[in-house]
Amino acid sequence: IQKVQDYIKKNQDLSGDGIASRCRINYMNLCKAHSDLIISLFDKSDRVTFSLGKQLLDKCASIASEMLMNLSTLTDPWTIINNSTIGETGSVERSPAIAAMAGLMSINLKDINTEDTILAGLLCDIGMLTLHPDILKKIRNNQIDELTQDELAKYHSHPLLSVDKCLEKKLPLDEKIKNIVMSTHERFDSLGFPNKLNPVLISKESQLLQYCEFIDQKLLIKMGSQSVKSDKVQIDILQSELMNKKILDVSIAFELKKYLSVIETTNKLS
Repeated sequence: IQKVQDYIKKNQDLSGDGIASRCRINYMNLCKAHSDLIISLFDKSDRVTFSLGKQLLDKCASIASEMLMNLSTLTDPWTIINNSTIGETGSVERSPAIAAMAGLMSINLKDINTEDTILAGLLCDIGMLTLHPDILKKIRNNQIDELTQDELAKYHSHPLLSVDKCLEKKLPLDEKIKNIVMSTHERFDSLGFPNKLNPVLISKESQLLQYCEFIDQKLLIKMGSQSVKSDKVQIDILQSELMNKKILDVSIAFELKKYLSVIETTNKLS
């Protein structure tokens, strides 16, 4: 990854294909930094230090910032992100994709911090790695209804486990990011977890991350399944939200709808 990135920087290609290539390598680099961060969090040896955790977290933020600058110039950035992570073999492989798209959308929305959104998106599902493989298998196969009461309780605790794992390694998280991580599965219809928060306490960053997770579940590339267009998926989710208000505040849903209409217009013109 590093060699390809060095080559791309030395041989700047400002065409659409060149920018797309730069985005792909940026995203792959973010996935690598994310993996390094997770390994450090679960490493039980004494060599893992506070400074290393902070260094890896800062690296994720830096890579994500460069990636967003390139992605924001493309007409269909989700395709770059989605096609760079094929399928799902674990529990956190899609976190960079969800964080990247939420970060890109946040640039065009009011009162949402882009860096906080990305960092929280990279950290919010780390607690899933502490769950039993049988639980994870049911979740990946969309068999949540088949979880036992005990398994469901453990699944619902994973946002708290994510924060605990970061604090255990003394990862420098401010209160805002901790709150975002804790509420990425909270909902306006009181069906969220782990705390069934009052809707007014669910941050915009958390809502955006959950919205992007819903999109990702629909767009996940699977063998034998026909791919769908990201704009159609987003329209369907937004229409449902404007009617039922499950995960998004109405004001954010309207902002996202306006953002999507701009993207659609740009795509048609191009």
